[in-house]
Amino acid sequence: MTTTREKYAGKQAHNYCTLPQRDVPILNPLPVCQHQGCDRIIVTQPTGQAHPSQRWVHADSRDTDGHSVWPRTSCDYCGTNDAGTVHNRQYAWYNATECDRCGGVSGYPIGD
Repeated sequence: MTTTREKYAGKQAHNYCTLPQRDVPILNPLPVCQHQGCDRIIVTQPTGQAHPSQRWVHADSRDTDGHSVWPRTSCDYCGTNDAGTVHNRQYAWYNATECDRCGGVSGYPIGD
């Protein structure tokens, strides 16, 4: 299994980003529903409309079960999607996804 140190060695971080600070294995988790209390795996399903588009549904029922189905935020560096580990933060000039597991930050500027 590849680790963050192996994958990002010698790389340069982009603006508003910080490369991982800890060497952890890179995960390849399945997308999990972000709805509070719903830890079910989700998949995309074609909508069947004229324009090719897809929507997220629960893998076990192929339905949304009455709530918004969207994948949990995951770390761009180590792949974890644990809700207690990956955080979305808003700052004055940028928004960022920060990971407590690897210490990486993926940020992007926001307009004024």
